[in-house]
Amino acid sequence: MGEFCATFVGYEQHDAFEFLMALLDALHEDTNRVRANQKPYFERISYREAFGVPDCFLAREELRRELARNQSAVYDLCLGQLACRLTCCFCGAVSRSFDPFTTLQL
Repeated sequence: MGEFCATFVGYEQHDAFEFLMALLDALHEDTNRVRANQKPYFERISYREAFGVPDCFLAREELRRELARNQSAVYDLCLGQLACRLTCCFCGAVSRSFDPFTTLQL
């Protein structure tokens, strides 16, 4: 929690969302059931590997990989997954990503 407190020392202005993000991150790191030396390493899924694979399968695989590295009460209660699909206007190439989040900023 030392880094957490150092973030808010001084006269810089911080908002409630920034505080929530720092708090959830500190709680997650301190209560993560997967220890640092036990976390598996995963390569990002490349576009070539993902070509033709339905989004639901890619999303499930990315979630499985995230949960192999991170398991805490914060994740149990707040974890979500943001799906993003971008299509190039010029060549039509499609880029897909599935990113974990614990808060959604409106």
